[in-house]
Amino acid sequence: MDVLLVLAKADGQLVSRDDIFSAVWKNQIIADHVLYNLIANLRKVLEDNPQEPKYLLTVPKKGYRLGQQVQ
Repeated sequence: MDVLLVLAKADGQLVSRDDIFSAVWKNQIIADHVLYNLIANLRKVLEDNPQEPKYLLTVPKKGYRLGQQVQ
């Protein structure tokens, strides 16, 4: 839920992986796969397809954002 809240607070703006790690896990060291798994679980719950996202857009090597994909 914390990851979703961070993305929602960004109001459609891109949120970097590092910013998500800092906001959710503060001073803990977390492996990247933890975030990837959480994003995958969010997509399942939201019934969102990563190839044609409606809600959760991945910007490779940059981060994530909520909202429609810009063509």
